[in-house]
Amino acid sequence: MSRRAVLTAFFILLAASLLKYVWLARYCHPMADDWSYAHQGITRDLLPWLQGEYLNWNGRYFSNVLVGKGPLVLGLDALWLYRSVPVMLVLLTAVAAFVLIRSLARETLTAREQMAGALVFLSLFIHGMPNMGEGFYWYTGGVTYQLGNALFLFHLARLVRDRSARETSLFRSLVDALLIIAIIGSSEVHMVLMVALHGAAMLLPRASATGSRARKWWKLLLVIACACVVILAPGNAVRSCIVR
Repeated sequence: MSRRAVLTAFFILLAASLLKYVWLARYCHPMADDWSYAHQGITRDLLPWLQGEYLNWNGRYFSNVLVGKGPLVLGLDALWLYRSVPVMLVLLTAVAAFVLIRSLARETLTAREQMAGALVFLSLFIHGMPNMGEGFYWYTGGVTYQLGNALFLFHLARLVRDRSARETSLFRSLVDALLIIAIIGSSEVHMVLMVALHGAAMLLPRASATGSRARKWWKLLLVIACACVVILAPGNAVRSCIVR
């Protein structure tokens, strides 16, 4: 068999082995915080509720919007939409891994090899998760953590591409800014990762393009500003006392 045929067979078998995780989504059911957040989403307006969460629970300004207005606010008739979220998270993680691998190995790997690499990454990631149920099949946990993970991969890919780009468009800068805002607002873990990532990026050798250095600075400043929003949320202190 040719190398291409072997790679194609490997790709098909790997994709087929991952289909079961898509199929499992039809059996997931709302649980725990899904119900309480759905109740809040139905009975309260979004902005006052978000303000209450910020003052009394946490500073996750992005994921709180998603959990506060999840599929269950539409009632149990939207259970199909609830079950579609794990499917979208699995696919989004695979696409994000592909985009990252493509940005790293555009010149050395074929598109088919890049896709196979993305599926290998997804498979290893799934099997390494301590609790896949909470990571993908529990809506509240999925949109808080796994969505942030996928967006983080997209952001890494953008940083890799930025290293070789002398100029960037206003649209791409806007995409970068939205990714930073969304990732940091997903959870405290993602906030720490983003601060560490962009802090380390400033220590890398200066790129030949002056615009690259300027991009690093405005991204770092935006990261710090968003991190401050999360860290300074009064709800963090309230939540820590309750958890203790």
